[in-house]
Amino acid sequence: MNFTVRQIYRIGGPEAYDPVAVSNTRYMEMLAEAVILQAMEDLWSNFYGEESVEFFQGTGFNWYADMAGMSPYEKSSLLNLMRSPFTRRWLEYQEQWHI
Repeated sequence: MNFTVRQIYRIGGPEAYDPVAVSNTRYMEMLAEAVILQAMEDLWSNFYGEESVEFFQGTGFNWYADMAGMSPYEKSSLLNLMRSPFTRRWLEYQEQWHI
């Protein structure tokens, strides 16, 4: 279904058609997603593992997840994945062997 500019303005207001605002919003979402993915990767890092755990345990994850547009269900699913037995075992292994 094709919408005219006038119809889009009525549906979502002028910002719904502003390509600059839409692209900037999407770039912010992409950046927030990249930060979350990097924190997930850093869980296995010797240098950044502790910071990554702090990120997921603190308010950092919630802040970036909100910026990425994640729903509460998606947030809890990802946190449950981070708390999975495999992840816990790997973090305990790292602590034990000081990796």
